[in-house]
Amino acid sequence: MIHPPPFKFIKVHNKLLLPLVLSLLTLFILVSPHCACALTQDADGVYLIATSADLIVFRDGVNLGASGDARLTADIDLSLPDGTPTEWTPIGNRLRYVGVFDGAGHTVSGYTITEPATATSSIGFFGAIGYATIRGLTVSGDIDVQASKTCYAGGIVGQVHDDGTVEDCVNRGTVRVNAAKNTSIIYVGGITGLNSGAISNCVNYSGASNLSSQATNPQHAGGIAGMSRRVILNCANYGEVQGEYAKDGYIGGIAGATNYKSYDCTISNCVNFGTVSGKDASGKGKIKTGGIAGLNNGDSKISDCANGGDVSGGEYTGGIAGSNEGDVSNCGWLKTETVNKDLEKGVGTGNDGAEAVSIDQTGIDKSTVALRVKLVNRTVMTGGTTEITLSALPGSPDIFGGFVKKITVTPSDTEIISADVNNENGTITLTGTKEGTASIVVSADIDPTDFKNNFAPSGKDTPLSFTFNITVSDVPVTGITIAPEKMELKVGGSGKFTATVSPSDATDQGLTWSSDNEKIAAVDSEGSVKAIAAGTATITVTAADGKHQAKAAVTVTSTPRHGGGGNGCSAGTGALALLALAPLWLMRRKKVK
Repeated sequence: MIHPPPFKFIKVHNKLLLPLVLSLLTLFILVSPHCACALTQDADGVYLIATSADLIVFRDGVNLGASGDARLTADIDLSLPDGTPTEWTPIGNRLRYVGVFDGAGHTVSGYTITEPATATSSIGFFGAIGYATIRGLTVSGDIDVQASKTCYAGGIVGQVHDDGTVEDCVNRGTVRVNAAKNTSIIYVGGITGLNSGAISNCVNYSGASNLSSQATNPQHAGGIAGMSRRVILNCANYGEVQGEYAKDGYIGGIAGATNYKSYDCTISNCVNFGTVSGKDASGKGKIKTGGIAGLNNGDSKISDCANGGDVSGGEYTGGIAGSNEGDVSNCGWLKTETVNKDLEKGVGTGNDGAEAVSIDQTGIDKSTVALRVKLVNRTVMTGGTTEITLSALPGSPDIFGGFVKKITVTPSDTEIISADVNNENGTITLTGTKEGTASIVVSADIDPTDFKNNFAPSGKDTPLSFTFNITVSDVPVTGITIAPEKMELKVGGSGKFTATVSPSDATDQGLTWSSDNEKIAAVDSEGSVKAIAAGTATITVTAADGKHQAKAAVTVTSTPRHGGGGNGCSAGTGALALLALAPLWLMRRKKVK
C-alpha cells in the first residue's frame, strides 16, 4: 500500500501535549451520554471491530484525525432496540480515511443518513478515502439527503480519491440526493459518488437517485459511480438508477458520466441489469441516459460490457451510452418487445456506435463479460470445507466453461488451506487443514463474448482476481445472548433483535431465528420482527451447533406504545476507547520535526 505523507500539526510543547489530549478526551467523556467500550488490535496492529460500539469508536477516532487498518469480525447492526435505524456520520466525513478497511465478508446494517448537506460534503458509509483500500464490505443503510452545495454520495464511499481503491464490496441500501435550486454539481452512485481511483468486483443491488426539478448545474447518477475519472472493472448493477434535472444531467447503469482526458478512464467487463431513466424537469434540460454511461467523455473507453436493463428518457438515450465522445468497443444491449422496445441506438449521439450491438434475450443468455464470486463461509473447522462459487454474467451457467479459463487458487499458507478447483463449473472447495488465517487469491481469465461474431469468445483473455481471508479454527460456541430481552410493539410496527455468540471468535457464528407464534409476531433470518396482531410471542435464536439458545418476549398491542430507550454501549460513542487511538496520534506527533 502507498503510505501517505506525514500529518502536519501545530507545534505544541511536548510537556503540554499529553495533558491537552487527555483533557479534551475527558471533556468529551463528560458530555457523552454513552458508555465506553474497548477497542482491541491484533498482533499486526489492525483494529478489530466486532460490535456497533467498536465501529463507532473507530469512526470517531478517524474523524478526529487518527488513521489505521481495521477488520470486521462480525456482522454489525447499528439500529436501535426498537428497530429504528441510527443516524450515521460517515467515517472520514471531514478528513479522508487512510488505511485498509477489510469488511471480511461481513455486513453493516441498521443506519441511515438524512442530515441535510448544507456544505460541500462526501456522504456514504465512508465519506472520503485517500491512500486507502476498502474491501470485502457489504452495507445496507439508506441515504436520503437534501443538498445545497456540491455533494458526493455513494453507498460505500462518497468520494474515492486518486489513491483509493474499493474492491469486492456490495451495496444494498438506497442512495438518494435531492438537489436544491442553485446547488453545485451532485454526484450519486450505488458504490461511490465520484471515483478518481479504482473500483473492481463490486455490486450494487439498490436504487441510486439524483432528483431535482430546480438545480441548474450538471447532475450525475450511476449504478456504480455518479462520475468515474479512472477505473471501473468487473462490476454489476441491479438497482434502479434515475435522475430528474432542470438543466444538464447524466444517468447511467454503471456511471452517470466519465470524464477528464488527463486520466486513464475505463469501464470494462461490467453488467447493468437495472432500469435507467432520465427526466427533463424544465423542458430545457440536456439529459443523457445510457445503459452503461450517460456520457462517455473525452478519451474514456467503455469495452466488453453488457446492458440488460430498460433505458428511457433524456435528450439523448442509448443502450450503452447516451452520448459518446470517447470509445465504445464490443458491448451488447438488450432489446425485446418489453425491454428497450422504443430504443433505436446503442449510442444516442456522438462517436460511431457500431460496437454497441442490440441483442435479444437469447443473446444475453449466450453472453459472458463479467465474473462474480460467492464465498459460502470464511471460517471453517479443521477438516471442514467451504465452497467458492464462480459465476459468469450475464449469461446462463451452462456456458461458463466456454468463457472462463485458467482458474487458480493461491493460499498464502498451504498448511492452513488446501483447494480443489472444478474448471468446468467454477466450483472451488476449500479444506481447513491447520488452525490459522490465510489469504486466498482466486484468479481466472475471462474471454468476453464477441457480440458481432455470433456470441463466440472474442479471443482476448482478461485476468480477474478476488482476495479473501479464510480462518481455520476449532473454537466452539459456549453461549448466546439476545438484546433486548423484551420488546413492545404496536400492530404493524417492527423491531430488531441482536444476538451475540460467545466467544466472539467462535468458529461457526451462524444463527437461526424463530417465533413460537407467527400470527402475533414474525421474525426473519436477520432478527427483524414484524408485529401482526395483538398478543404475545417468544422469539428464539439458536446457534448453528443447535446446543445454545436465547429467548426474548414480544408484546404486541393494538394501541400506540410510549417511551423508548437507547441501546447502551452498542449505540454509544465509547469515548474512553478513543484513548486506544491516542497513542497512534501521539506517535505521529513525535515523528514530525
